[in-house]
Amino acid sequence: MKLVFYLLSTLCFIIFQTVMLPGTVWFELCFDLQIINILYLSLHVPHYSLAFSILVIGFIMDSLSGTPFFYYTFSYLWIWALVQAMRRFVFSRSILFLLAISLVSVLIQHLLFVFSVLIRQGTAGIGLLDYELMLKQMIMGVVLIPPGLGIMNILYSIWAAQARQFRKKIETIMSE
Repeated sequence: MKLVFYLLSTLCFIIFQTVMLPGTVWFELCFDLQIINILYLSLHVPHYSLAFSILVIGFIMDSLSGTPFFYYTFSYLWIWALVQAMRRFVFSRSILFLLAISLVSVLIQHLLFVFSVLIRQGTAGIGLLDYELMLKQMIMGVVLIPPGLGIMNILYSIWAAQARQFRKKIETIMSE
């Protein structure tokens, strides 16, 4: 049932970010919402097989966006690798840790974007970037990612409780 929850959460984030959010005034200030999902998975799924799932999520986001291909894939893999490395040394439920990885996650995506602009357009393209907007998006990430992770945790708890009840109902029906 965990897999179904993760698939549904990924689908919800993709739909919200690509369909619903672009029509709002908040779209300009919004960071990549899939970061919340990637961080949640990185914190709660310790298996290295998660890297394959992150690759799939990255490929989906790369194919839906207008960014250079592998932008999302590389940024999600860097975020996952960073969280896997840091959680060995730091208590992963610490609010300071969550704030730090929130900031660094959005920063990773911005640095990859700046690097891709540098590669494609040279130094002339770097001067045209809106660094104030990037800073605002990093602040929004620090403010919204930790509560987003908390909401994901609550939703998973509700999902797990409903799955247990459903499983018990099925077992009682099958035992009759």
